[in-house]
Amino acid sequence: MSTRKESSGRDQGSALIMAIVFVTVIGVAMAAGLGYAAATLRAESTAYAPARDKLYASDAAIKAAINYVRNNPSEGNSSTNPACAPVRDYGVVRGEQVTTQVCPQGGASLTPLGGGSSWGLSTLATGSEAGLDISGTVQVNGNVLANSAITGGSLVVAAGTVKALGGCSGTTVTVDGAPFTTCQVATPPAVDPGYVTGLTEAPAAATGSCNASTEIASLQPGTWSSQAAIDAAAGSCTIINFLPGIHYFPSVPWPIKSRVVAGRLVPGFSSATPFGAACVRGGAAADGAMLVFGGSSVISLQGSSPSLEVCGRSVNQPALGKSVRIPVFGPTVDVFTTYSNTFSLGTNPTGTSWVNPAYARTVNATQVATYSLARNRTSNPLLFSSVTPQTALPTWTVPRLTADVTAKSTVANDKFTVTALNSDGSTACTTGTAGTLTTTLARVTVSLTCTKPLVSPLTLRFAATSPNFGSTRTISVDGLALGYTNVPGPTISAQSGCVAAPGGCAFLSSTGNGNTFWFDGEVYLPKAKIDVQLPNNSLGFTTLGMVIRVLKVKTTGSTQTVPVVAVDNGNLSNGDVTIVAKVGSDSWMTCRVSLSVAGPSVTGATIQGCTVPR
Repeated sequence: MSTRKESSGRDQGSALIMAIVFVTVIGVAMAAGLGYAAATLRAESTAYAPARDKLYASDAAIKAAINYVRNNPSEGNSSTNPACAPVRDYGVVRGEQVTTQVCPQGGASLTPLGGGSSWGLSTLATGSEAGLDISGTVQVNGNVLANSAITGGSLVVAAGTVKALGGCSGTTVTVDGAPFTTCQVATPPAVDPGYVTGLTEAPAAATGSCNASTEIASLQPGTWSSQAAIDAAAGSCTIINFLPGIHYFPSVPWPIKSRVVAGRLVPGFSSATPFGAACVRGGAAADGAMLVFGGSSVISLQGSSPSLEVCGRSVNQPALGKSVRIPVFGPTVDVFTTYSNTFSLGTNPTGTSWVNPAYARTVNATQVATYSLARNRTSNPLLFSSVTPQTALPTWTVPRLTADVTAKSTVANDKFTVTALNSDGSTACTTGTAGTLTTTLARVTVSLTCTKPLVSPLTLRFAATSPNFGSTRTISVDGLALGYTNVPGPTISAQSGCVAAPGGCAFLSSTGNGNTFWFDGEVYLPKAKIDVQLPNNSLGFTTLGMVIRVLKVKTTGSTQTVPVVAVDNGNLSNGDVTIVAKVGSDSWMTCRVSLSVAGPSVTGATIQGCTVPR
C-alpha cells in the first residue's frame, strides 16, 4: 500500500514540470508571432494603405465624373470636346490632388441628332468687330464660339464652353456655375456650316387673306416683294400667320407692329394663347415655316407690343447628310437656276390656201406645206397651235426664245417672221430680225423677244413676205421647233448692303420692353447682325442655337429672369467616354463608360471596364 502512494506523488510532480515547459514554449511562440504581426501591420501602414486610399479616391472621382457628364453632355460630345475635357478637381487625399479628365470616344459620342452647328452661339465677325456685345446678363445653353472678341456684361454658359479669338474683354464669364477665365484661343473656333434653303429659285408671288371673325391673316408661302404686299394680305387683321412652307423676302424693310406667328398654329389658338406657345414645334414639313431674307431685308419690332414667333422648318442639308430645323435664314450666296426647254407641237397647223399643212408638223424634206405668194404680199399665216413645253413652263418672263424653221422659197432672200401668241390670243413674243429664206429647203434659226410671261398652250404663227419684184413664188415649210436655252430664273439674293457690312445696320432690331421674339430651331444669319433690347420675360432667341456675324444684346430691369440664347440642345446620340482619374501626377484608374440617352438627356451610364496600377 505504501509503495503505490509514493509512485502517485512522483507522477504528479512530472506533470507539473511538463505543464510549465508547455506554457513557456507557447508563450515564446506567441510573443514571436505577435512581433511578426506588428511588423506586418507597420509595413502595410507605410506601403499599402496609401495605395488603397488612392484607389478608393480614384473610384469616387470616376463616379463623380460620370455624374458630371450626365448633367453636362457637352463634355462627352466628340464634336465640341474632340480632345480630353479640362482637368476637374475632386479634393485632396494624403496631400495630393485628385483629378479627372473625360475623353469622348468615336466620332458621334453624345452628338446632336437633328441638326445644329455648335448647339449654342457661333459669331463669325472678325477683326475689330466684336462678335458678342452684352449689356446686362445673357445665358447660353451650349458653346459660345467667337471669331473675334466678346465684350461687356455678364455671360452665363450652361453645358458648354467659351472660346473667343479676341478674348473676353470686360465680360464676366461663368460656365456651369464656376468662374471661367480661359476664354481666348489661338485659332478661330466658329465655322459657317454652309446651310442651304432647299430652294433653286425665288418662289412665285405669295398671297394671303384676312379672316375678320378670328382677326387672323393667313399668308401663303411664296415671295413677299414689299411691305405693302404683306400689309395688303394682312388687311385689318391684328395677327399675321405665315403658313407652313418657305417665305422669301427680297430686300424688304419690314417694321413689325403686331403679333406675327410663322408655322402651323396650335389647335385652339386665339389671341389669348401665350407667346412662345402659338405654333407647333418640331420642324415637320407639314408644320414648320422658314423665313428667308435676301438682299438688304431688315426687320424692326416697333410699337407697344409687337412680337415675332417662328416654328422652324426642317430642311435637308446634303453636305451634312441630315436635316436642320431653321426658322430664319440669311443666304450667303445668290441662288439661281438656268432653264432649257423645247416646245412640242400639238395639233396640225392650219392656214388658208396652204397645201397639206399637216406636212409642216414633221421635218421630212419630202412632204412640205406649200403656199403661193404674189409680189408685195404677206402670206396667210401658218398657225402651229397647241404648242406646249416638254416640262412645266416657268411662271416668269422668258426674255428670248429661238425658233428653228425648215423652209424655202422659189425666190431667194424672201423674208419670214415668227410670232408666239399666248392662250388668250395676245402676242407674247415676236421675231426681232426677220429670217431669210433660200431656194433650198434648209433650217433657219431666228430669235424672238418676249414682252410678257408665256401662258401655254401657245400658238406659233409663221408668216412669209414678198418684196415688190420678181414673180409669184412658192413658199414651202417643213417644220418648226421652238425652245430656249440657259435662261436664268428668278434669283434668291444673298444678304447684302449695310446688312452684311461690318459696323453696318442690324438685320433685326428692337427697342423697349414690350417687344419679344422667339425661334424654334437654329437661326442662320452668318452675314448679319442682330441688335436687340430684351425684357427679362424673354423666352430666348432659339431652341437650337444661332450662327450669326454679330449679336448685340441689352437686357433691361432686374436679372431674376435671364434671356437665353439657346433653350435646349436637341436630341443626342449615345456615347462612349474614357475617364482617367489621377492622384497627383499619377494615373490611378482609367475606365471606359458607355452612356445612354433619351432625347436631349443622358439617362444612364455603364462602366465597361477599368484598369488600375499593379
